[in-house]
Amino acid sequence: MVLFAISLVAMLTLAGLAVDGGRLFASRRQMQNASDAAAMAATRALDQYQTGQTSNAAAPYNAGLSHAQQDGAPTMTCRLLSFDRTTDLGACPTVATGTIPKNAFAVRVTVETTEPTYFAQVAGMSEYSASATATAVVGKPVAGAGPFLVCANAPGAVPPILVNANGSNPPTWAINNDAIGVDYEIYGNAIKQQGAGLDCGDPASNFRGLSEDDTFAVPGWWETKNGNKTGPTKSLINSGNVCRGDDFGIGCLVVLPLCSKGSNTPGNGFQMYCVDLGLFEVSLNDNHDIRAIFRGRATLGSGGGVSGPPDKNGARFVQLTE
Repeated sequence: MVLFAISLVAMLTLAGLAVDGGRLFASRRQMQNASDAAAMAATRALDQYQTGQTSNAAAPYNAGLSHAQQDGAPTMTCRLLSFDRTTDLGACPTVATGTIPKNAFAVRVTVETTEPTYFAQVAGMSEYSASATATAVVGKPVAGAGPFLVCANAPGAVPPILVNANGSNPPTWAINNDAIGVDYEIYGNAIKQQGAGLDCGDPASNFRGLSEDDTFAVPGWWETKNGNKTGPTKSLINSGNVCRGDDFGIGCLVVLPLCSKGSNTPGNGFQMYCVDLGLFEVSLNDNHDIRAIFRGRATLGSGGGVSGPPDKNGARFVQLTE
């Protein structure tokens, strides 16, 4: 009888290791998913605070906690970090009147859950804890895509969307605040008819604003398409708007590359050097004529990583880093 009791305890202990160990593994995976979602949500809210879209300093904490709890994590800690994640700038404020440092561009969250054990209680283990940590950062995107290319400092773009911020040579391009809210031609014959002015210097004057179907670096040279198309086939960068695919209806929001010069190579070899990305709201779509209002900065839903802290008025991209 004593041997049976000992054997039973041993079997229950093994069962506890199998069942409760499997539950612990699943909980850790769940916590990692929760921390990833919480970090992304908190960093998006941090970006909104830093760009003046909200004045609620608790927005990052609230957004992160909401997503953590939705994914099964009852508790969360939240820390603000510098862009390179080497400097801890303090806890995320939990009240709207709190303060967020201007150099806070990343958020690190840790989530945790505690669950009771089943069979492992025989071995004296009444509960287990599972936790996970994730960090997300907002920065300047290093790559992007767009259906159209905008020559942002050409004579035909009034006022220019890009300006040389400090008059340096080579130029240091920055988004012109005076361009925000102005209507621009982004696709059509009007670009071609402006010749070497509006189209950044295509010698053949065949460029009408179309981009090649690919993703390119920012800054970097982007391929173009010549001529008119019945409908651009370029997929849009997800800017959080209902605009999808080739539907450039009135009010559609689209993220487009802002380009500073052309390659002066005629025909299909024409390229444009693009230095940033900006958000445009379509105001006119009439056959081969599309105009859009420049709305300034854009926080991208997809991209190719970040190269450094975001520019004040430039495109921004939020990504998980660890």
